Amino acid sequence: MDAELEIIYQDDSLVAINKPAGLLVHRTALDPHEIKFAVQILRNQIGKWVFPIHRLDKATSGVLLFGLRKQIAHEMSKMVLEHAYTKEYLAIVRGWPPDAFDVDRGIPQGRNKERKEACTKFKRLACTEMPHPVGPFETARYSLLSVNPITGRRHQIRRHLNHVSYPIAGDRWYGDRDHNRFFTEVLDLPQMFLHSRKLSFQHPFSREVVELKASLPEHWIKALAHLKFEDLEI
Repeated sequence: MDAELEIIYQDDSLVAINKPAGLLVHRTALDPHEIKFAVQILRNQIGKWVFPIHRLDKATSGVLLFGLRKQIAHEMSKMVLEHAYTKEYLAIVRGWPPDAFDVDRGIPQGRNKERKEACTKFKRLACTEMPHPVGPFETARYSLLSVNPITGRRHQIRRHLNHVSYPIAGDRWYGDRDHNRFFTEVLDLPQMFLHSRKLSFQHPFSREVVELKASLPEHWIKALAHLKFEDLEI
């Protein structure tokens, strides 16, 4: 039997979970051999059909919101396109980026690879230097970032950070091979370090502002300890 998902919010219209890293939201041709999906596990757990309002990559953990009726999910998905949500992610990246920076760079989407507008805002929360050689360097520099995606393109945060040469630790598609190997072999942390920390929006019926927050998974807690970030208030 599948382990139960952590439910962080539920009412008559919506339900939100803290999605673990490594779990697909739903079935996809991009990963045809996977047999476990958040939609299916949550449906069995609460005994109701659920419909994703937005998506998280398989390797990304954190807040994931569903509608309990298809029409609700459809209407709230339009709010995503209209940027009516406030999202905050956390990311551990290679290097020491500026204190704050934006990336405004279109991303190819769909079968035609049409470049769509994409903008992400970044803020550095902490940085560290570890006395371990990685690649051609004698030490390893890492930073913890707060990430606010203004748009919601596929792999947007991962692509943008790779573009400015601050790739996410553990990102197998857009990351740095040497640093990924260091996290896996030395720190015993093979996961990708991107976490959907907060999501806020106006409830479609009560019109109240709902703020959802997902606690950090175990591999994040271990990484923050390794990097000496465990005392940060995040």
